[in-house]
Amino acid sequence: MLNLKQANLTPVSVNEQGGNLVWNLVFAAGSANVSGVWVDGRRLIDNGDATLVSGGMVIAEAQQQGLALHEACRNLSHTRTSMV
Repeated sequence: MLNLKQANLTPVSVNEQGGNLVWNLVFAAGSANVSGVWVDGRRLIDNGDATLVSGGMVIAEAQQQGLALHEACRNLSHTRTSMV
């Protein structure tokens, strides 16, 4: 479901000739316009927020995994070559 009452999708015009709705969706709509996502009868996104997972927990896990990956790459210093 999309929220069409946002600045980036204004103006919205739907008429006998088609209007600009499809144009707006293709060229102007973004993730911020998504108000809800339903899959197989289950609401996965409600007002832009995930319903099945905690956004804070996902961000915390991504932070932890990102730092671990960064550290692992730093430990590969033996594979670096001088660019000079």
